[in-house]
Amino acid sequence: MHGRRIEYCSRKGVFTFPALFTHAKEPDASVAKVCSQPLMGHFAYRLSHIATAELAMLEEIVEEVVLQDMPDCRKCPLAEKDGTLRAGPIYRARMSLQENTPCPFYKFVWSNCAPPRGRFFAWLLVQEKIQCKTNLRFKNVVDDAECEVCRVAVESPYHLILHRTIATQFWAKLGISVHQASVSQLWKLDRPPGVPAQHYSTFLLLCAWQLWKHRHDVVFRSQESSLLRLLLSCKEEAHLWSYRLLRQDKEVADAWCHVFCSNM
Repeated sequence: MHGRRIEYCSRKGVFTFPALFTHAKEPDASVAKVCSQPLMGHFAYRLSHIATAELAMLEEIVEEVVLQDMPDCRKCPLAEKDGTLRAGPIYRARMSLQENTPCPFYKFVWSNCAPPRGRFFAWLLVQEKIQCKTNLRFKNVVDDAECEVCRVAVESPYHLILHRTIATQFWAKLGISVHQASVSQLWKLDRPPGVPAQHYSTFLLLCAWQLWKHRHDVVFRSQESSLLRLLLSCKEEAHLWSYRLLRQDKEVADAWCHVFCSNM
């Protein structure tokens, strides 16, 4: 590579030589420009003791750099063969680094049979970042955080998914206690007898997502809040999600549909 398009300091110095980077005269200088002149000329005249030590280390590295007159080639082990960089591999790599302190919600959010949009919703939910009045109020999008449906409490993720009147009725119908539950640990909800243990996380995500969509229908489509309609939408969604399960697991989705139908 010729190094004329690659910024030297911003890519290397800010992470490896932080003290020296603060003395750079031209932080955006290219690799080619830095290597074409004495290294000291690119930094302030007076360096701190730490920056001086870092400069000595950097000079040893630069001595081994040999630039060629050919196009720059950028490589990333997380990128696709065509150079496309996607969020999935980056996220998985980030999570794999947390062996000593594993992400508590990774398995619940990503290791399930929910569709991609459902998983993304789950990722937002366990971090309490789904669209609701408290989050919109924090961003100054709305003037208050009052729940648009019940008008008796602030619309937080907890309220919307677990403690809103229709939410408590919904979970009670399914035989799931949410009295001390938390959306940030939704996977800890006790499984009722009628729901299979297999794919239980997917079942919980389906329920939570339909509760959020029910709120959307009431607020933006002027539909009445209805437990019957909520259960019916869950049944229909369970039927659609059944196609994401393995053929031998179809009975699990059938059990979900039975649970929703039996409580209508």
